[in-house]
Amino acid sequence: MTGTRAHAAPPRSRTAGDAGGGPPWLDLSPVAASAGLARAWARAVLAAWDLGHLAGDAELAVSELVTNAVQASSSADSPDPVRLCLTSIGTQLLVQVRDGCPAFPVHTHSGVTDEAGRGLLIIDHVAIQAGCYRTPRMPGKVVWCLIAGDPVPGNRIGDQ
Repeated sequence: MTGTRAHAAPPRSRTAGDAGGGPPWLDLSPVAASAGLARAWARAVLAAWDLGHLAGDAELAVSELVTNAVQASSSADSPDPVRLCLTSIGTQLLVQVRDGCPAFPVHTHSGVTDEAGRGLLIIDHVAIQAGCYRTPRMPGKVVWCLIAGDPVPGNRIGDQ
């Protein structure tokens, strides 16, 4: 399920709505299968933006954030969809995921045999920044992360 709306984008940025005229976000039901749909959508958006080199880190971040949002929305009995929004500014990608639960995510200390609890550690590894904020006029929150792209070849000191 997707949605569209007019919105102002930051200067020199692209939102997912720029990818072939599609919607600027992807709304997902709070069910386990949504993480796979979100990864595929993110991969397609990045390919359309010629940012396929970010796909690995982006898909990992999208998967973790959407999975956490699905779990949070389910635990809060929220009827609102989980919303994924991608925005690129140059070589950086902003991933934002909104859910219907007002509680902020918390880092946990997972044991070696634990099957869950490492999502935020993964986000810390693939992102240069991450955070969370409450959504105005709606219940819930947005959890976000910023992924940096590789520098353009030839622009590093010492490259010839």
